[in-house]
Amino acid sequence: MQFDYYDLILIPLTPIHIGGGPEELLELEDYRLSKNEKFLERIDIQKYILEMDNSERILKDLQRDLWGTLSRVRESIPAKNILDRISISGEVCNELKPIFYPQPHKISNRQGSISAFQRTGGQPFIPGSSIKGCLRTAWLAKHIKQSGLKVNSNDYKIIEKEAFVLTNNKTESDPFRDLVVNDTKIPNEATKVDKISSWKFDRNKKAYSYFSGIQINRERLISVIDGEKPPILTLRVGIRSDYVHEHRKNIEQITEKNGIEPKASPRKIEDLLSALDSFHYPLWEDEINKFFPNHSNRLNQSLALFDKFRSRNNQPVAGLLRLGWSSHGEAKSVAKYLNKKHPEGKTRQVVRLPSGSPASFGWGIVILRHVWEKEIIENWLPKNVEKIFGRYQFKKGDKVVLEDGSVGVLEENVVKNQDEVLINIDGDQDKIYTSEIRDKRQI
Repeated sequence: MQFDYYDLILIPLTPIHIGGGPEELLELEDYRLSKNEKFLERIDIQKYILEMDNSERILKDLQRDLWGTLSRVRESIPAKNILDRISISGEVCNELKPIFYPQPHKISNRQGSISAFQRTGGQPFIPGSSIKGCLRTAWLAKHIKQSGLKVNSNDYKIIEKEAFVLTNNKTESDPFRDLVVNDTKIPNEATKVDKISSWKFDRNKKAYSYFSGIQINRERLISVIDGEKPPILTLRVGIRSDYVHEHRKNIEQITEKNGIEPKASPRKIEDLLSALDSFHYPLWEDEINKFFPNHSNRLNQSLALFDKFRSRNNQPVAGLLRLGWSSHGEAKSVAKYLNKKHPEGKTRQVVRLPSGSPASFGWGIVILRHVWEKEIIENWLPKNVEKIFGRYQFKKGDKVVLEDGSVGVLEENVVKNQDEVLINIDGDQDKIYTSEIRDKRQI
């Protein structure tokens, strides 16, 4: 009864990944490829072996032939023992197949490790603390702007003490003791394992381009930018009730002590949404202008779907946010509001969409649930984005001749301004610069 609760929905605009550390890392013994090669099937192979009637023989076989026995047992696990299924991109599938189904005399240089989404009870979820962290940074920025605060120190404790009018750093005076955010469960089939690429300055220092690096595969939320219906996640935020604030003030008057009643607590959900959006929207614009000027259409269209919610400045009902892995320092810093140098990532981790367009990580939007249910979006972005980005220069399956005379088959489509492409040369996959392609021969 101490809190007034507000129901919101959270929609991922771009891929979001919140990892759980090493314990959420999926290794080859933790999953297998589905027969149609469209899913990872999570399994508990150790539990399955120990429950088998001939478990002692299996354990001895593992000592003699670890990989061979592991492969046989893994493929024999029945469907009822599958923990869950996670969809995978074609690129990830192509990397995993040589590991699971090796060809004679060919050794894959891939490890097969996958960074999974944080889970509880086997189900992926977004911790309330992640959302609360976004809200706290935005709320701090709002109070710095409103007060015209100038702090010489870079110490966040000192900055928060001044902006939030904290009393001797006592936790009782912290405004976010008056806010609670529940964990957000993620439904089945709302995530996907994708290969991650990096985006950096190209040779002329004016644009950005892909570059090959360490193999990174991550489980991430399906999002608006993918061109399929994203998961509509439910979120609950609690704000301390007015009668509690009045009770605290009475206690302060009786005891003549300050600090029991925080001075900067959020009192309305609309104020939080307004702070959230005003903090993150400039970051959204900066990222597009600096990193993706030639690939801005899809990103802008993803956010434009929600213009009718975001345009109500007098009565905010939605807010843009950024959270999770690769959300970068500038989304977690208020330094620029203090005229200080603020951290800014020099690269962006991206998922490469089928069109070749990059999708950076961490962007989402929250909307009051009762407003969403009245004006729900039914027509999401089209999955086929060829009309947006122009016709492909090369298509998946094209046989091409490279400048060194070697011949390969493209594993993905190539659009204008794309710098790198995945190619298969004599059964081995690798990334090449598109500028290396000298001739195209259709298979």
